[in-house]
Amino acid sequence: MDATYTDNFFEKLNTSLSLTYNNTGLRYAVPTGDSFGLTNDLLLELTGDYVFNENLDLLVGGTSYFLTGNTQPGDDQNRGVPNYFDTWLSGYSQINYRPFPFLKLVGGGQVNKATNLNIDFVPRLAIIANVTPEFGAKVLYDQAFRAPYEAETSMSDPPVLTGNKNLLPEKITSFDAQLFYNTEFYQLSSTYFYNIQKQLITRTTPTDIAQKDFQVTYTNKGELSGQGVEFEGKIVPIRNLFLIGSFTFQNNILNNEIKNATLIPNVMGKLGVSYASDLGFSVGIFNTYMGMVGNVANVNPNVKNLNPEVTPFNNLTAKVSVNINKLLNLGLNEDILLSVYGVNLLNNKIYYPEFVRKNINTLPGKPGISIYSDLSFGF
Repeated sequence: MDATYTDNFFEKLNTSLSLTYNNTGLRYAVPTGDSFGLTNDLLLELTGDYVFNENLDLLVGGTSYFLTGNTQPGDDQNRGVPNYFDTWLSGYSQINYRPFPFLKLVGGGQVNKATNLNIDFVPRLAIIANVTPEFGAKVLYDQAFRAPYEAETSMSDPPVLTGNKNLLPEKITSFDAQLFYNTEFYQLSSTYFYNIQKQLITRTTPTDIAQKDFQVTYTNKGELSGQGVEFEGKIVPIRNLFLIGSFTFQNNILNNEIKNATLIPNVMGKLGVSYASDLGFSVGIFNTYMGMVGNVANVNPNVKNLNPEVTPFNNLTAKVSVNINKLLNLGLNEDILLSVYGVNLLNNKIYYPEFVRKNINTLPGKPGISIYSDLSFGF
C-alpha cells in the first residue's frame, strides 16, 4: 500500500509525506514440516524542497523504516528467524546550484542509522555542463549503504544456514562520466562507469565451510570492483520511425583475483526499430545480444556441472499491434486492440549462470520460440 500527501506550506516550499506498507506471508513445504514466514514493513518519508530562485534550491528529507517479522522452517520453533523489530533511520540533504546558465552543481549526502549498527554517512556530488544547448557532459560521484537483513543476521537453521550478528553493512562507491548530445530527433550518449563494493555480505563457500566446522553462515568477505563503457542512441530519422540501440562493455574482479565474478556478460548489445502508422497499426523488432560470461566455478570451485554451459546468444523479439477500430474505420467510441508478440524468434537455447546459490553451473534462461497474442476492448 502506498499513500502520498503533498502541500505548499509556503510559496517556495514544496513538501510531501509518503507512507508505504508491505505485508508478506510465505508458506512452503520442507522435510520437517510446513515452513512459515511473515513480514510487516512500514516506510515513512518526509521531504521538503525549498526553491530560493531559479538557480538555487535545497532538498531536505528523512525516512523511518520499521521492519517486523519472523520465519519458522518446519515444526521446530527453535529454528528460523525469531520475532524481530528493526528500525532504520536516515536523513538526507541535497543542494542544486547553477552559478552560470551552462553549469549545474549538485552536492549532498545521507546519514544512515540501522539497528545495532553505527551511524554512517554517504556523499553525493555531480557536475553537469552544457557546452551548447545540445552538447554537454556529466560527472557523478556517490556512495550507497546497505544494512544486513534479519535473515542474514538471525537465521538459525543448522546445518543449512545460520545468521551472523556481527555483519557489517555493505557500501558501494560509484563514479560516472558521460558525454551527451540531444536534439529533437537524436539522443546520443557515451558513458564511463566505475564502482567498488566493500564489506560484501555473502554466504560462506564450501572452501570456507571446511574451516568452520561445516557451518554455513553469512560473512563480510572482500570487495568487488567493476568498470566499463556504454554507448546509447535514440534516433527518429523520419516521422513515426524510431530507432534505439546500445552497446556495453564491462569487466569486474573480486578480491583483486577472480575476474568476471558477477557472472554478467562482458559484452552486451541492444538494437531495435519500431514504426507506428497513422492508419492504426504498429510494428516493432528488438534484438538483445549477450556475450560470454564468467564461469560459476571461478567463484565456487565445487560447482556441479549439470546443464549446458552458457554461450553467447541473440534474443530476437517482435510485436505487431493493430487498432481494429481505427484501421477499419468502424466509428466506435472505444478502441479494439489486437497484438501479436513473439519471443526468441531465432529459437536459441538460452542458459543463464546460477547467480544465487552458485551450486550448479547454469539454469535454463528462456524457452524456445514463443508466440503470444491478446485482444482488448475499451468500454
